[in-house]
Amino acid sequence: MALNLGDIAIVGYGADTSVKSFAFVVLTDVASDEVVNFTDNGWLSAGGFRSGEGTVTSTIPAGTTAGTVITVTGLTSTLNPSTSGDQIIAYQGSASSPNFLFAIDFADGNATFAGDATNSNTSAVPTGLAFGTNALAFELDNGAYTGSLSGSKAEILTNIANAANWTLNDSAGVTYPASF
Repeated sequence: MALNLGDIAIVGYGADTSVKSFAFVVLTDVASDEVVNFTDNGWLSAGGFRSGEGTVTSTIPAGTTAGTVITVTGLTSTLNPSTSGDQIIAYQGSASSPNFLFAIDFADGNATFAGDATNSNTSAVPTGLAFGTNALAFELDNGAYTGSLSGSKAEILTNIANAANWTLNDSAGVTYPASF
């Protein structure tokens, strides 16, 4: 079983040195091990990833239930979120043929994606993702979803996509949500 749009959502990120990490919530029951790639390589407007940054994989074990939050830490040697602007893009498959699941852009002083990945701090919205639905952007270095943890999958995704349901910080980590 491959994951689909809406099956995971990034619910926290930390770019400051002491908190380099991110968290995602699984929004569907997982029947078999699922490998998800997370990269800070920006997406080019013409298609394809900009090279030069990192990718980390996370295996969601078979039997993981919807609502489980998984935190990925120790990112400095692989995926290294920058306080000058960066992105985390979740996908399955290969980098040359990704099945996008979710993306966030952060720490660049604005709440939008760039038109293109012109440097290591920018990214276009990945193909097939929609800004404000499964591609979110925040202006500060650290953030965590702090909205409602209950509801249908669609309601939870709508809440996650609402910037008012996030706590942001420019200099220190924030607490990621517990399981939903």
